[in-house]
Amino acid sequence: MIECSAQLNTIASSAATRQIDAHPSPSRELGAGMVHGFTVAAWWAAGVLLLAALVAAMARTPEKP
Repeated sequence: MIECSAQLNTIASSAATRQIDAHPSPSRELGAGMVHGFTVAAWWAAGVLLLAALVAAMARTPEKP
């Protein structure tokens, strides 16, 4: 579990850094970059959960009637 949160933190910080570097402004709005980073990390987490659900559904043995 700790590894997953560390990976999501890495994704969030990388996305935030890219957002801040790609959209420079005089005030360097860090808040917009942070929101973007957490949004990207949340979508990655949702994708991983969906993939895990699909794998679990396919691994399930069907019941015989």
